[in-house]
Amino acid sequence: MKVMTGSDGVDLRAGVDEDQVSMLLCELPRQVHGIEHAIALSADGIRMAWTDGLDETRAERLSAIVSSLNSLSRSTGTALGTGDTTYTMIMMSGGALLVMPVGNRLCLAALAHPDADIGAVAAGLAATVDRVGELITPSRRPATVAGR
Repeated sequence: MKVMTGSDGVDLRAGVDEDQVSMLLCELPRQVHGIEHAIALSADGIRMAWTDGLDETRAERLSAIVSSLNSLSRSTGTALGTGDTTYTMIMMSGGALLVMPVGNRLCLAALAHPDADIGAVAAGLAATVDRVGELITPSRRPATVAGR
């Protein structure tokens, strides 16, 4: 198996239980009305887990989009001096895409139906981000999560 590393040479998925992340993601559409799919990936775009029913081609396309949005959001905060990204959201006529970082190594995204309550989708995704953050091994846990 090829180990994917970030720019600092650290395995981006080290200390992350991908099965538990997958389980949490698969619970999201059942728990939050309007979420069609969810995906988890490393900050460098490596897909870790996604919800049932999301085929390989669409999961690959979604992970590329989410990775790009996450990178753009981080770069924007740095360039403008406005701090870390809390979430990124794109509203479209056929739905919405929300992206939230989990520390500095992972991010989660939810694709929601157009009739979804975006506040509920954001709250559900944020709760899952917190739960995934708790799964990160303490030695790899970002300071923002470990300091809670």
